[in-house]
This record gives sequence, structure tokens and C-alpha cells, in this order.
Amino acid sequence: MPIFIIGPEPPTRQRRIDALRAGAWEHLGQPLDAEEFLLRIEAFVRAKLDADRARAEGLVDEATGLYNMRGLARRARELGSQASRQHAALACVVFAPDFDTRDRDAASEDALTEAAQRLAGAFKAAGRLSDAIGRVGPSEFAVVAIGTDAPGSVKLAERVAQALAAAPALSPTTRPFELRAGYYTVPDFHSAPVDTVDALLRATAALRLARTDPRGGWLRQFENAS
Repeated sequence: MPIFIIGPEPPTRQRRIDALRAGAWEHLGQPLDAEEFLLRIEAFVRAKLDADRARAEGLVDEATGLYNMRGLARRARELGSQASRQHAALACVVFAPDFDTRDRDAASEDALTEAAQRLAGAFKAAGRLSDAIGRVGPSEFAVVAIGTDAPGSVKLAERVAQALAAAPALSPTTRPFELRAGYYTVPDFHSAPVDTVDALLRATAALRLARTDPRGGWLRQFENAS
């Protein structure tokens, strides 16, 4: 069931973050808009039902509670169809942890698992209900977001980075890592020359560039070679 915290005044950013960490779905303040509140409940219930259906159909990664590759591909196709009908923008952003260059290849399975858990927590804190978020590798995650252009993709990535930075380490031996991400956007998916699978592949290519050439920044946009 959705858990809401309702306070006597508009919540500060820190109070919202504390509420999310405590397991609440939303922190609302006064004055409370009854119609907006009911719509929020409906949206959360729909999301919960979708999540239950996805889990029942084997579309969820049990370790993180996010979509697995199969589930993300299905949900991405649905969002692609919706974006095409609405002539809306669509973005794909792919994230991965990057350990110290000197021992990147020696990163243990435990370190990768812990990084994946921390990233999953950041996505749950920073993601939108309309986003499709899934695990696409041992420690790689992808977000497919409708109505999101290039500047919106940057904001999405920054929200995840901020949520990750605010999250406490899972253990005293947690290995630090840098976040890397790549994104690809289509302003009008109805006229896009790619489908959602191609969009994910292009975002993955941008991520690869961010990991191999970090001097260009932790977040890279896919650019066609010309």
C-alpha cells in the first residue's frame, strides 16, 4: 500500500528525502489539494499493480525489484508506442558504476553486487512513476523516459547522481565508485529513425564512451558519426 506523510507545512527537500529513505512514497504538506492527493493515490496504486503483474510474469529482477531485461524491453516498447502516438520525446539513459581505473578489472563480484544495490536504491528515490527502470547487466541500469528531451535527460541523470550521493554506504567496506552514464534522445518518437531497442543501444554506446574516456565528463550524449 502507498505510504504518505502529510505535514502541517510544505516539506523541505531534506524532509522529502528523509521520508523516502524511511519508506514513504511521498511527503505532502498543507494546504493539501484533495483532488491532487486522490490522483496521486490512483497513480501509485496503478504503479503497484503494474509492478505486481510484472513480478508475476517474470519481468522483475528479484535482487533489485526493478525490471529485468525482458521486462524493460516490454515496457520500453509500450512507452515507445505511447510516445509515437503523442508525437512526444523519448529518452534512454544507461548508468553504470566505474571503479578505480587501476583495479577496474579486479572489481569483485561482491563490490559489483553492492554497487548494483546502491544504484537501485537511487533509482527508486529519484525515478518517476512514468519511467521504465531496469537492470540490464550485473551493475548496469537503464531508464526509458517519455516526454524527456536532452536537457530533461541531463536532469534525470543528475537526480540519480544526487540520490546516490545522499545514500549511506551499505557497509564499512563499501568500495567507492564514480557514476558514469550515457543517453540518447528523440524529440518526436513518431518520426524517429530508431525503435526503443536501438535507442537503448545508442545510450549504451554513449555510456561506453563515458567509461573509456572520462575526461569528457561522467555523462555523455550519443552523437552520430558524420
